Amino acid sequence: AKSERAKGPFFALNCAALPKDILENELFGHEKGAFTGSTNEKPGAFEMADGGTIFLDEVAEMPPDIQVKLLRAIESRTIRRLGGKKEIEVDIRILAATNRDLQKALADGDLREDLYYRLAVVELFLPPLRERVGDIKLLANEFLGRFAEQNGKPMTGFDDAAWEWILSHNWQGNVRELKNAVERAVIMTRGDKIKAADIMPRHLRRGHEANASITVPPGATLADTRRQLVLRAFASTNGDYARTATVVGMTPADVRAEIASLLNGKATEGQGAGGAANGVPRVAKAAESSAPAGKSAKAPVKASGSSGKAKPKKR
Repeated sequence: AKSERAKGPFFALNCAALPKDILENELFGHEKGAFTGSTNEKPGAFEMADGGTIFLDEVAEMPPDIQVKLLRAIESRTIRRLGGKKEIEVDIRILAATNRDLQKALADGDLREDLYYRLAVVELFLPPLRERVGDIKLLANEFLGRFAEQNGKPMTGFDDAAWEWILSHNWQGNVRELKNAVERAVIMTRGDKIKAADIMPRHLRRGHEANASITVPPGATLADTRRQLVLRAFASTNGDYARTATVVGMTPADVRAEIASLLNGKATEGQGAGGAANGVPRVAKAAESSAPAGKSAKAPVKASGSSGKAKPKKR
C-alpha cells in the first residue's frame, strides 16, 4: 500500500548544483532581514514539505556544516530558519541519493558517518544500466517518444543497426547518457528512423567501436559475459552474423538467436550481476517521522533517510 505521504508535498534539491548559501536557504528558509536583500521571510523546503517528502540528490556533495544542520533536523524533527530563533516542528520523510562511492566518501570525510547511518535506514541498490539490458530498450523507446513529441518530429523508431549499437554500448553514464544520446539523435536525424550514425557519439562513428573487447564486472555470470561479447562483436562487424560467429566462436544460428532475444527484450539468464563495486547506483530510502517533534548510496550509491521511524518504501 502507498504511504499517506504519497499524497503530501514533494520537494527535490540537487546538493551538487547549488552554492552553499543558496542550498542552506532552500532547505531551511530565512527570516526577514537575515541577510542583505532579504526583505521578506521565506520558508524552506523542510517547512513546505511538511507531511510529505524531500529528495536530496547527490547528498554526499553537501557541505559539512549543512550536513550538521541536516542531521539535527532529522534527529530533533525541528528546523530553524536563517536569522531566526524559533524552532519550527517538521514532519517529513527524506530520500537521499548519490552517485559517489559512499564508503570512499566516508573514508575521505566528505560525508559524515553519523549522517550516513541516520539516512541509510533502508538502502536500495540499482545496478548500472549496462547490466540491465532489458531496461535499455524500454528506456530508449520512452526517450524517443518524449523527444520526438517535444521536437515535433514523427519518429517511427530505431533501425536494426541502431539497436545493435544501443544494446552493445557500455553506457558508462547510465540513464543520463542514454537519454542525451537519444535526444541528440532525434534532433540530428533527417529521417523518421534513428540510424546507428545518428545515435553514436562522433568519436565512435569512424571505428564503429571496432574494438570488440569487453570489461567483465565482478559477479558477472557466463551468460552476462557471452551476451556482452556477442553484442560488441556484432556491432564491430556491422551486423554480419557470419563474421560475428567467427569472432566469438559460435554458430551463426546461435548468434542470430542471441541477438533476436535481446532485440525482443528477452535478455538471457544472469542479468543484474555485479553491484556497488562497479560504480553501481545505489538508492537508500528514508525513515518516516510519525510525529512533529525531532538515504544512501550509483553508482555509485543512492541513499535515503527520514526523520523518525524506519519504514521501507518502494521507489
